[in-house]
Amino acid sequence: MVQRTENTCIALAAQNNVLYHKMLSTLEEMAKAPGKDWQDLSLGEQLTTFLALQKQIATNANTLNAQLQQLDDIPEDLEKLLQEKKTLLEKTLHANNLVTKQAEAMKSLLGEEMKKIKSGHTALRGYQEQGAATSRGFRRSL
Repeated sequence: MVQRTENTCIALAAQNNVLYHKMLSTLEEMAKAPGKDWQDLSLGEQLTTFLALQKQIATNANTLNAQLQQLDDIPEDLEKLLQEKKTLLEKTLHANNLVTKQAEAMKSLLGEEMKKIKSGHTALRGYQEQGAATSRGFRRSL
């Protein structure tokens, strides 16, 4: 029974590391997105992939944690996988922070652009209204 639990833990830890590698790769691709053409829909696909990986990792981690509690000690192979997970998690957190900062900067930039557009639209409406009043005035005087 203990050997089976150890094997299950090793398999789950290995699977979790594969998922973290995929998540890290997805974040690295997302970090490249600001240089891409905004018509490219891959950013949305990457976000969907990221969120799906996040759910898979959480489910896998819950199962792994339950299995780990059944072990008296951690075998060396499992310890290595858990150390790799820790390293991957740190890299993933760093990449996530980078993408988050980029997203915040883009949000700020888009907010400024929207203010400019709104301001320009308001100014144009003012000119159109003035032009309409002036042309009405000319019609009446003719």
